[in-house]
Amino acid sequence: MRFRRAVNVQRKLAADRSDVLNPNLAASLHDLSLRLSDLSHRGHALDVIQEAVDL
Repeated sequence: MRFRRAVNVQRKLAADRSDVLNPNLAASLHDLSLRLSDLSHRGHALDVIQEAVDL
């Protein structure tokens, strides 16, 4: 899934600039969790949205 790859890139970027990039990463994680849920991958969707909340 291309969206998942994009989120992985954002994770790497946010590791260096978390103060600036964490809000964008959280929004992308939210979007990814919705798409995973739509595909009935609810367990993984829950893990992803929890990561967003933890930011």
